Amino acid sequence: MRDGDNKDKGSFDFSFGNLCTHIPDAIFPVFGGCVAFGTILAASTAAQKVIGVSTATNIVPSLLGFATVCAASLVSEQTAILTHELKRDPRKRNLGYIKHKLSKTSTVIIESTSQLRGGKNHQFKLPMHEVRVCLLGLLAFKSLGGRFWAISPSSFTHLGSFARWSIPCTENYANPKQRFMIEKMGRKWGCHTCGSHMFFSSAKSAATGKTFRFAGDHMPPKSVAKHMNDTWLRRVGLLPKVKFRFYPQCVSCSNVQGSILSKAGSNLGGLSSKLRASSMKEAGGGRAACFHGFRPRINHLTGGLLAATTTLGARDEEIANGNPKRLERWQTQIENVIRRFQ
Repeated sequence: MRDGDNKDKGSFDFSFGNLCTHIPDAIFPVFGGCVAFGTILAASTAAQKVIGVSTATNIVPSLLGFATVCAASLVSEQTAILTHELKRDPRKRNLGYIKHKLSKTSTVIIESTSQLRGGKNHQFKLPMHEVRVCLLGLLAFKSLGGRFWAISPSSFTHLGSFARWSIPCTENYANPKQRFMIEKMGRKWGCHTCGSHMFFSSAKSAATGKTFRFAGDHMPPKSVAKHMNDTWLRRVGLLPKVKFRFYPQCVSCSNVQGSILSKAGSNLGGLSSKLRASSMKEAGGGRAACFHGFRPRINHLTGGLLAATTTLGARDEEIANGNPKRLERWQTQIENVIRRFQ
């Protein structure tokens, strides 16, 4: 759309002057795919927080994470196609066309789901292109270090979504050597609860006067472990005593965890040791869990990889259909390689 041309109501201009002509066409779809993938993951994290799912929940986070990655993969592919069309054809740069495209995409997904369930004729038919997109997204997500359960909100009283490395410890506070290792892990991997690397903030130790960014978070928390060790199975030696590991945790999350455990500990009443341990462990999850949906991760590049697969080096008509022939060709090549080793 040229400068000075009349624009219809509801339209908006994607033009960035001559800059766009110097940027490869694939840049915009790849960026759109990354944003779409991260957005779907953030929406899933928010929804799980609302319904009370966190990293402390059994099995459910992994199942929801698997489904989320599949959905994010499909949305990333469709976003790449739409972005490519808007970049190539100025006439489509209006809200009306975008709404029409999104509506059409939703219809395709619903029809594919209907086919997957059997449809009106009760015939089981897999939408193979969508299956290939999902499988490619799952493979890319795992290759980039993604973990399905880690999409869920982080419980403050359980392993967080960003937990990677840890060191063994006792119930005592971290010694200087351990504190050095905790700082090193924290700066590389971030707080295991919220993912922050604490680049612009730190705290000062009252005991040593030294500044630090991360505290050594006992996992399980000491107050939880205390009630776990009070159960009769561990008291009589049928189960081993709880062992601790230090995970790096930022000062902010450490303070929140302390507040949650303190409040939960005062409401235990006459519960048994087993129920007390369970109550303390679950206190930091559910709706009290840490939302980290807007924390970027390297596995968000999955959407960009899917977008590049769809658009890079492809013709416009191929891109418009999601480039199914390319994925089918890759599948055939993989099957041929597998047959050679059989």
